[in-house]
Amino acid sequence: MHNRFIATTGAAAGVLALTFLAGCPSDSGATDIDLVPTVQDLAARINAGDIEGAVDLFSEDAHWEFPRSKDFTVERRSFANAWSLDRELNAHYTLEDCRQDGLTVICTVIETNDWLALHGLPPSRSPNARFLFNSEGKIERLVWGERDKELYRRMRPIWIAFEKWARANHRDEFDKMVVPGEKRLRWNAEAGRIMMKLGRQWIEAGRPGLEDVRRKIEQHEEDRQDAERAGDESS
Repeated sequence: MHNRFIATTGAAAGVLALTFLAGCPSDSGATDIDLVPTVQDLAARINAGDIEGAVDLFSEDAHWEFPRSKDFTVERRSFANAWSLDRELNAHYTLEDCRQDGLTVICTVIETNDWLALHGLPPSRSPNARFLFNSEGKIERLVWGERDKELYRRMRPIWIAFEKWARANHRDEFDKMVVPGEKRLRWNAEAGRIMMKLGRQWIEAGRPGLEDVRRKIEQHEEDRQDAERAGDESS
């Protein structure tokens, strides 16, 4: 639920997601063990709702990292709670282009979930997610992949309009959904239930504010391009 204007653990992403690595260090350790099946097993366990089994694939000191939020990490004790959000959103993960470099497995992580489907959006694709293993074959670091820029572009006006409407009309419920002082979804099942409920209500109300937000974003982009051209002409 990899920006987390929709902050699912992958897209998102989120949502949030998405989610998200140039310059990420590669583990220099060597191993004869094929670690790709362990990463595939992780995705399978999450998809099956076996959260305890998924957590067992990580070392005791494991954590998640996010390339665009280098000061923000998630410790092992919070994994199960975070994945409960994914379960509530019916998230499903697929891995593509997995390759192994020493004790590191690098994959493209593809996520589908009910929030994306609700808004007619495609799956989130996060290239270069890195799973760094210790010598005992446990995952000790998960560095979420690069942000899906096209999905972010399409999701941004939807989230801005939805958030404005939800804060104005369902403030108490919306506050239960997000972390205070942050534009980040709480990583728990309740947040997922509220987000889907309010998302459906916003759509039933006709997606108020969406076209206005899109116009403002388009105007901002036009102004930015005009400023760039003016700068080029004056140099």
